[in-house]
Amino acid sequence: MKARAAILIGLALLLVPLFHLEAQIPGTLSYQAFLSDSLGVPKADGAYTITFGLYNVETGGTALWTETKDLEVKQGLFYTHLGPFPSSLRFDQPYWLGIQVGSEAELAPRIPLTSVGYSFMALRSDSAQYALLADSAQYTKQALRSDSAQFAVQADTAKVATSALAAADLADDAVTSGKIADGTISTVDLADNAVTPAKIDTTGAAAGQVLVYNGESLTWQPPPTSGGSITTTELADNAVTSTKILDGAVTTAKILDGDVTSGDLADNAVTSTKILDGAVVAADLADNAVTSAKILDGAVVAADLADNAVTGAKITDGAIAGEDISATAAVTVASLTTAQVGTTDPAALELRVNGTNALRLEPHSTSPNIIGGYSGNSVGADVYGATIGGGGSDLSTNQVTSNYGTVGGGNNNIVNGERATIGGGHDNIADGSRATISGGKANQASGYKSFIGGGHGNQASGWKATIGGGNANLASGWNATVPGGNSNVAGGGFSFAAGRRAKANHDGAFVWADTTDEDFASTAANQFLIRASGGVGIGTANPGATLDVAGNVRIPNDQSIAGNSGNDIGYLDIAKVGTSNELIIGHGNNSDLQFVTGGTSGIPSMVIANGGNVGIGTDNPGSVLDVNGTANIGGLFTTGGGHVVNVVSKTESYTTLTSDRIILCATQDPDFPVTITLHSAVGVRGQLLSIRNIKPSDPVTITPSGGETIDGMSEVEIYLSAYDDITGITLVSDGAGWWIISDVAVLGQAM
Repeated sequence: MKARAAILIGLALLLVPLFHLEAQIPGTLSYQAFLSDSLGVPKADGAYTITFGLYNVETGGTALWTETKDLEVKQGLFYTHLGPFPSSLRFDQPYWLGIQVGSEAELAPRIPLTSVGYSFMALRSDSAQYALLADSAQYTKQALRSDSAQFAVQADTAKVATSALAAADLADDAVTSGKIADGTISTVDLADNAVTPAKIDTTGAAAGQVLVYNGESLTWQPPPTSGGSITTTELADNAVTSTKILDGAVTTAKILDGDVTSGDLADNAVTSTKILDGAVVAADLADNAVTSAKILDGAVVAADLADNAVTGAKITDGAIAGEDISATAAVTVASLTTAQVGTTDPAALELRVNGTNALRLEPHSTSPNIIGGYSGNSVGADVYGATIGGGGSDLSTNQVTSNYGTVGGGNNNIVNGERATIGGGHDNIADGSRATISGGKANQASGYKSFIGGGHGNQASGWKATIGGGNANLASGWNATVPGGNSNVAGGGFSFAAGRRAKANHDGAFVWADTTDEDFASTAANQFLIRASGGVGIGTANPGATLDVAGNVRIPNDQSIAGNSGNDIGYLDIAKVGTSNELIIGHGNNSDLQFVTGGTSGIPSMVIANGGNVGIGTDNPGSVLDVNGTANIGGLFTTGGGHVVNVVSKTESYTTLTSDRIILCATQDPDFPVTITLHSAVGVRGQLLSIRNIKPSDPVTITPSGGETIDGMSEVEIYLSAYDDITGITLVSDGAGWWIISDVAVLGQAM
């Protein structure tokens, strides 16, 4: 049956190595899949040769890259890394992944690479002079590509971070007015001392002149000479530095409200001693004017700020660090302008209790991880969507190593399967994809979608296998079930084992075992086995036998009862008649009752016909008793006329007969010739004896007793000749001896 692969985890594509990062980041693809046949049944465990190829077309074409690996497949699942890839694969166009198992045809359809695959381009620039990476906001890691730009730079909200470029970073005359949007450059965009005389156009200027804005443009003019006559229009931007101002010369009355921005202040210039208590209000500060770099650490106290002086608009984003908040301060939702607490960079967010980490939120572009409880609890590298609710302790941490795995709590629990779950307990392992362990100790759910409710030392390794609880139970078959108990095994597909040491080793087997401490195992598929030393009761709570049924037992038509050898013994209807103890055996459907033994094939040994006739050796009796074959009667039977019949097959002595008698000799065994000794005729007058030899044999010898004779002879022999149907003799007693009154082929020994 042809194999097929189903993607379970998908593709995780790492960035292509670049420049000095080559030795740190492998250019590979992580790949995990489920290998099954066309019906969805996982391929058998073992090693498989699998060939992977990358194409730039969905069908046909020639592979741009191939790789053949021998991979171990367990319960249909396998995992590998693909690559590294040649430099000719730029991942700047659609690609499809082809998979071939052994010598079979390539699986269809091919698997398209998603957007994750194209992150290879994140570290490549085709013709940029520089492709920079930085941890800070100067250049972000999101820079993707630039074909001809001098710098490949891109950020979420700004092209260049504030104050990031200094004069040394720019070539002379590199920035012209044509490159700068009108009014877009402010003081925060320029590093200190970035603009030097060499950067300023002095065409038309004379010595000692300054740039003055006349309301329309900047012009070179002589500097003002009279005191107090210089206005803002007479000063070029950045013309007044701290060295040009006499200490204490500038008062609040000299400063236009809101006109002093952060660019006007040197770092640490404003201290609490320079500010009149309560003098600084919101209207005195330009938006974002006060940054943490402008304030001496610890210099601003509550008395320096007017009520509600510092608003969100007055604080630069990211300017407040942990040391700026008092250890006893409480940050509540009510104190925030929006109900959000978090980070804007890729760093993890931690919540601590008494100085110890209690909850950690780790970022990931697909889905963040939530890690609670002991600080040593962990989620594997490159794993996303994982959750650890809590628990864990020193040397007994909780761990999640696969995407979307969950550990609710407990300690020393490990989730290795994708989307697997452990609710709690300790020392539990969930290896199977989508497996679940509710709790307990030392349980392992390694089968796909397997389940363990609890207990100790249980293993659910079969696909969709279930163990409710108990101790040391194993469910290794497909859809196998162990509800609980001890040391039970459900090894067959759809098998069930319960009790103690029940072993359902075959598909569809149901095995229930009592408390006996020994194995009770299935021997074939689809068996229903019960070991109940106290008996099985149906309709009764007190079984008096191995099987005790209180009520009717019905076997539907055309169903058989098997004998010890497994052969059918016939069809039976057994019923008690009324209140008597009689039993009726039969079909009850007006058909014959047949008894079959090891006789001739197809012919019953005895038949009770529908009309009541009994056939022996025939299935169509024509009389009340129809015997097809030899009849051997070893005792007496009475005929319809009241005669008593003896059947003789060996030596017989009739010394006490008191009535007329018919004696039949029916032996066919030459080792047992028939000899008949008559009783005394003295005092017995008129008694009749009819003796017949009805089957071929040696002659039957008849001897009188007491010295009497038969017609004067000491003995008489009768036999069946080839010409006679029946050989016989009839004797009568005269009170002193025996006389022959009729005979057929009588052979007297005196003759």
